[in-house]
Amino acid sequence: MAGDLLRQYPKWLRPFACNFIPQCRELQKQVANARKVLDPILRSREEERRAALDNGDPEPRYNDTIQWLVDESQGSSYDPVGAQLGFSVVATHTTTDLITETMIRLCERPELIEDLIQEIEDVLKVEGWTKTALFNMKRLDSVIKEAQRLKPLTSATMNRKATKRVTLPGGLVLEKGDRCMSDLGSMMDSSIYPNPGEYDGYRFFRMRDDPSAGSKAHLVSTSSAHLGFGHGKHTCPGRFFAANEVKLLLCHLLYKYEWKLGPGYTHKITEFGLALFPDGQAQILYRRRQNLAVNIDSL
Repeated sequence: MAGDLLRQYPKWLRPFACNFIPQCRELQKQVANARKVLDPILRSREEERRAALDNGDPEPRYNDTIQWLVDESQGSSYDPVGAQLGFSVVATHTTTDLITETMIRLCERPELIEDLIQEIEDVLKVEGWTKTALFNMKRLDSVIKEAQRLKPLTSATMNRKATKRVTLPGGLVLEKGDRCMSDLGSMMDSSIYPNPGEYDGYRFFRMRDDPSAGSKAHLVSTSSAHLGFGHGKHTCPGRFFAANEVKLLLCHLLYKYEWKLGPGYTHKITEFGLALFPDGQAQILYRRRQNLAVNIDSL
């Protein structure tokens, strides 16, 4: 949001405006705090690296994003703190957004929650906590994908810049340097999705039985008709992890607790520029379920 607010100003004014916009000032504080956390780790690793080289030992290696960035940069300059914050945004914000929207949609349709509880119970009794179990929660997969269809993160995605003159199939010409994005309007196309404005939790569950579309019905599947995770060469590489993460969280939330929307709630999506946000004012009531048939924490 800070970036969207700042982009409303001319480029020459942004270095000054950012000092007065509250969201930008808060972001500056967060970046400063991140540097306080990460800088000692970076210094420690650099000292370990130099000590190893001085002793003729192999450089220490770590299996984490700090090390991955070092490897991928191949000696080029980059901001490790900014990169880590970028990872946090794409890993945390996107997952939280999808879970929030899915929960609101399900609370509007409590009959779906009962079906999902039964599916969670049936699958976990047989499979336990495995990737196969999460894959076999097909109704859960469907309600998440449908929530993402109706409220993706943004109304347009895959921002690109033409590196040469291109004529698109429809005749539109992009000159070198032109920027373009993919509109997500196909996710609301009635020729693809009957009653596109309606939340149909089992839309993609039924689609699995369609030989011509079954491969596109999975949450992690991408196509030109569903760009929630992008498409093509630059499809979100973390979508498989994210899908399992979202399912795990929803299993615990739905199975362990009862949920109900506050009185008089009307579903709302907040738009800011191209960004789409779930309703931050939604009030949801919950309480612990009693007499659960399965202790899913012990599986």
